Amino acid sequence: MLTSIVVSIVKACTRFAFLVVPVALILAIAAGYYTTQHFSINTDINTLISLKLDWRQRDQQFDKAFDRDSTILAVVDAPTPELTSSAAAALEQKLRGDTKNFLSMQPLGSGEFFDRNGLLFLPVEEVGKITSQFESAAPLIEIMAGDPSIRGLTGALETGLAGVKRGQVKLDNTARPFNQISQTVEDVLNRAPPPLLAPARQRHAR
Repeated sequence: MLTSIVVSIVKACTRFAFLVVPVALILAIAAGYYTTQHFSINTDINTLISLKLDWRQRDQQFDKAFDRDSTILAVVDAPTPELTSSAAAALEQKLRGDTKNFLSMQPLGSGEFFDRNGLLFLPVEEVGKITSQFESAAPLIEIMAGDPSIRGLTGALETGLAGVKRGQVKLDNTARPFNQISQTVEDVLNRAPPPLLAPARQRHAR
């Protein structure tokens, strides 16, 4: 029976082709117009679950309190800790004056508190490693702190080489700071003075 119905429809469309084509075109246009007016796709995944649920209401209250959707996190990366701090400070100063686009601004992991207590936020093993590096570098730091000039730098280098000669410091361990100092001096002579690279990698509190 279904076959006979299909055959009848095909015969009717073939016989009255000049009538079927415009009718089909009009129906297609009408269907397209109806679709554009009554059908839509919402790509917001947050609306897939009803907002009337208790936990969804609490989630909305949390979003409203902390305004997570309007928060922008800027990550500043640079070859040295000094350049990173300088670039971050310049960015903060620039954006802080733009009260039209930014309501507030807060540098993460910076300020007087983190400058004094930043090490407390690192793992215990890493804190121990950093403090041991400070302890071993104490003589050099004392020389540079007492005379922050080329003479003090030369004295620190002499002390380091003396430690290598006495076997207190391995020569391989001095390669990185000596290379950094050499590169800094060459950049200064080439009139491109960068900040002196820190012997240890700087970490900000998280």
